[in-house]
Amino acid sequence: MKPLSFSLLAMTLLACSDNFEKDGSEITAEPAGEPSGEPSGEPSSEVDPLTTDDDEDGYSENQGDCDDNNSQINPGAEDRAVDGFDQNCDGIDGPDLDQDGYVDLAAGGNDCNDNNPNVNPGMQEDITDGLDTDCDGESDPGFYAVTEEYVDELCDGECDRVAISVDGYRQAHVVYEYEDEIWYNYRMTNGNWAGFESAATPTNDSVESCSDACGFENAWVNDGWCDDGGGPSTIDPSMPTSSVCSLGTDCTDCGPRYSTGDARRLGVAGMDAKVDSQNRVQVAFTEEGSAFTALQYIFRDAQGNWSEPLEIDGPSNDRFNVGRDVAMDIDSGNMPTFVYFNGESGVPYIYDMTNQLVSGLTGLNGINVQLDLEIPEIDVESIDPTGGLVSGLLPAPIIGGYSGLFNTVVIDANDDAHAIFYNHNELQEVINGLSENSLTGWAVPQITNYINNYVGFTVLTSDPGTINQYSSLSLTDIWGTVTGSGSYCYNNTVSLQQGIYNSAALKNDGSVCVAYFDNDNQQVKYACNTGTCDGWNIETVVSANVGTPPIPADNWEELDNRDIVPKDRVRLAFNNKDAPYIVYHNATSNTVNIALKENNQWNTYQVGFGGEQLDVDIDPTNFIHIAYIDNMGNVKYVMGQ
Repeated sequence: MKPLSFSLLAMTLLACSDNFEKDGSEITAEPAGEPSGEPSGEPSSEVDPLTTDDDEDGYSENQGDCDDNNSQINPGAEDRAVDGFDQNCDGIDGPDLDQDGYVDLAAGGNDCNDNNPNVNPGMQEDITDGLDTDCDGESDPGFYAVTEEYVDELCDGECDRVAISVDGYRQAHVVYEYEDEIWYNYRMTNGNWAGFESAATPTNDSVESCSDACGFENAWVNDGWCDDGGGPSTIDPSMPTSSVCSLGTDCTDCGPRYSTGDARRLGVAGMDAKVDSQNRVQVAFTEEGSAFTALQYIFRDAQGNWSEPLEIDGPSNDRFNVGRDVAMDIDSGNMPTFVYFNGESGVPYIYDMTNQLVSGLTGLNGINVQLDLEIPEIDVESIDPTGGLVSGLLPAPIIGGYSGLFNTVVIDANDDAHAIFYNHNELQEVINGLSENSLTGWAVPQITNYINNYVGFTVLTSDPGTINQYSSLSLTDIWGTVTGSGSYCYNNTVSLQQGIYNSAALKNDGSVCVAYFDNDNQQVKYACNTGTCDGWNIETVVSANVGTPPIPADNWEELDNRDIVPKDRVRLAFNNKDAPYIVYHNATSNTVNIALKENNQWNTYQVGFGGEQLDVDIDPTNFIHIAYIDNMGNVKYVMGQ
């Protein structure tokens, strides 16, 4: 700003002519930039506009604000995408996290690894570093961890279930269980974690558990035994046999049971999470009370607000043992589908949350369908009390079967849901053992017909390789039953081995693939459907002990075993070139490992320690995001390529 004395002199010059004063003396101006006359003593009223924060966003132009008329644009803003605006005023339209001058590929740029300044289109390819150094789409063999961080290192060994899902901005959203609550954290586009927060806490509502709604034809109701269907033992009539249904549902003989909020746990017996196309985080989890388990659902909207829990299945439907080992996926309308264990029937259920139109027409919030036949426990001595052929050859007095743990579900481009679940049929297991023995094989057809006729439907087959229900993985397209259209597969065998810890994913053409642990042979397997219900190509990934389930399958239906439902130890994901990535736990070394198929063979790499619970997702730029519970019980995150 010019001095005031200079401004007065300029006004005087304009008022005079010929550069002379009124008294005739010559006017002599002082050199430019030099002070003229005495100071006026009056303060300046003008303010430099470069120091003013015009849009009130905390930054002026002198502080780096490149658009001081837009509060969304300043050096502290987040520039998420190539959209025509340089939101963070770094001179680049879009995020440049590693500051190498190239914008993140996921945001519309061409930097395929925006966390590494040595990887961008301007670099020369290094074939030894395991990275696509020049971003030409051709990666070197191997797995390279770009970053390894804690999602939550304050668990003190109390964190358990974990799920990860990545949005279109490559932000990793991690949901996990901590001290019987559901917690959440996400990794922002600038590479920082937003900070963990509680997503759901146990309620205090009182629930009365009483339904008389389970069991085989309810033959146990009013029998005078508080046993939920087991009945008196033929060995010791004074004692009841093991229960068939969950404790507390034999109302007429046991009376009701109650659960209150202080006894509840969230997520311990099952939890899954996905991010939809609107960047909402959708979560399914098991809620457990002292006398019930239920399936609950919450979501986090784009503004960061969590919804109240919505009961999908449970006491409100007069079911008190449902929801364990839940798996979830999201359709094209951002609506979730759940597959979970129903302990009252001992089989998996699928629940498709329909849109508002369907709900209005049907009066239902969703479509709930049973995925397998109930196989009742059979007292061998009671069906053949004379000690004849059946009881003479079958080794156990009580034999049954259950399915629906180790669940997974994927939804294809046609919004068809494909469910994979482990099917444990103890009866079939025994029959298989008899058929393999030359001394007892002759009796298999007679025993099979005897039991099938007793039950009233085909539970067993004399040919174990045809519809063997024991240790099988089943593929089910639920929409085949609802719409009556398209290809429908029901209880078709993927593998006859004891395939557990399974995880399904879709290729670009919509075909279903599954990774699982073959517990019979101690191997991680990979299988892809060939286009028919029973057509699967199976290959061995690696020989490794992923871990044996903590309880026998014939005890899964018992409510008291809710604490030790198996965890997710094998997870499968595809990149956009249909390359499979399998992350698994090695129980022998207590490590997290990743298996890649390179040059038509499987190679494995260690990621970290722990991993009895883990999950994986792949972002649009083919970076692998892994979340797992480490060997200290904290939540760990690894991103790599």
